[in-house]
Amino acid sequence: DKDFLIFKYLSDIFLIEKDSKSAIEYAKKALASVDGIDNKTDVLENLAKIYSVSNDFQQAINIILDLLTHDKKNSNYYNILSLLYEDLNDYNNSILYINKALEIEPNNEEYLNHLKKLREKISAENW
Repeated sequence: DKDFLIFKYLSDIFLIEKDSKSAIEYAKKALASVDGIDNKTDVLENLAKIYSVSNDFQQAINIILDLLTHDKKNSNYYNILSLLYEDLNDYNNSILYINKALEIEPNNEEYLNHLKKLREKISAENW
């Protein structure tokens, strides 16, 4: 457990310092030493964030899709997928996933605003 915490904190520090390569290295070490599903989920979410800020959107997508297999009702995961697909300019998947988030939380203002923004982007590009 002590190793897990050390690796997790080192990963966080390297992320803050914008050293994505080291942040990923220590997040993977934390994942290898993790005990318990909650800690594993936390590390995977962090690893997805690191990949995202490193512009490795596909790796982040793969991790979030894996997390969804264990928590299909997590609207935040669907929202994150929508944002990641938007970063890849894949608006079809972005809309698909924001709509899935809205199925779970239909009145979530953040999700509603994101959908509106996506529709505006698509309209502007088709103009």
